[in-house]
Amino acid sequence: MAFLLTYPRDQVPPDLQTKLEALQPTFYCPCRVLTATLLTPTDQEKIRTSTDLVLTSQFGIHVYLQQLMTLNETATLHVLSKKAANYLVGRVANPIQIATVESQQGLATQLAGLGPNRRICWLLGNLAHRSESIRADAVMTIYRNDWPVDANQQVVQQLKDSQITQVLVTSPSNFAGLRQVQAKLSPETFSRATYYVLGHTSAAVIQSAQLPVVMPSQPHDVLRQMINKMCAAAE
Repeated sequence: MAFLLTYPRDQVPPDLQTKLEALQPTFYCPCRVLTATLLTPTDQEKIRTSTDLVLTSQFGIHVYLQQLMTLNETATLHVLSKKAANYLVGRVANPIQIATVESQQGLATQLAGLGPNRRICWLLGNLAHRSESIRADAVMTIYRNDWPVDANQQVVQQLKDSQITQVLVTSPSNFAGLRQVQAKLSPETFSRATYYVLGHTSAAVIQSAQLPVVMPSQPHDVLRQMINKMCAAAE
């Protein structure tokens, strides 16, 4: 029996890593390769003139800090979670706002309350789920999400002799990559797996594949919450 997290190990709190590994073998396989994109001068100008910047992924925040933060040091940064906000605090001078609920719907509610003269720019990846309810004057791709054949094969080799019983899926694109891995493995590898998700979007994708899904019971601190649920199921 083993856990599989489609999430980078270094983004899982150490106490949760220890808890997982004390119960059964744990694999960290994000099932994606993320790379920053080069922005055109026009795109850079849109960031400079925005009053609000929306960042809905951890890698998007990383790209912003590494390449884009000096373009606009006064715009309000809107993020999904306290974890994301804490990562930004001390690294940027910008004001930071956390979504009322840790989801794109919570973010949509927050942005809807802004005045009509605000200029909102959403910075995201090429495969990111985009809620139509989120108000944005510009939507800009700042990184690519790919899943190369050689990376897929490496994960296949890692998992080929394992029985995966609990899977954490953190986005629809992670699940798409995971399905490519599963196609190369024996059906038995995931035959007893239950899938744990962070929100409704991933849940809907997995349910459409007719697989068992567990969702958060509370809208905050969802990563910790779902890893704890996985551990409880394995005990």
